[in-house]
Amino acid sequence: MPGLPGCRVLEVGCGTGNISLALALLNRYSLWTLTQVLRAWFRPSLWRKARFTGPGELRRLLAGQPDLEDLRACQTVYFPPWNFPALLPWYATLEGLGRGLRLPCGAFLAAAARKSLR
Repeated sequence: MPGLPGCRVLEVGCGTGNISLALALLNRYSLWTLTQVLRAWFRPSLWRKARFTGPGELRRLLAGQPDLEDLRACQTVYFPPWNFPALLPWYATLEGLGRGLRLPCGAFLAAAARKSLR
């Protein structure tokens, strides 16, 4: 798919004449990404060369694809990337707040669309 540099997109055609597309990318503005980037400063890691995408960039890339229909995008995983047992009961609440307030800091950007072959 042109316009998505560095991403491999798997398109699966089902005999109905439609192709479905699904993407999940790490959000540039999430605590999860910040944690990985900071760790990569202090030890060898594949995250040093990783390129992360923000919500606006994903919208622009997908908007430039006029053959996509039913485009949907969202963010998910708003709870922090730290393993604190005391936070576990709050994860569902934090996820609900993040989605409800439409915060730009979800760990993953997800998008789905359909492309008709007709």
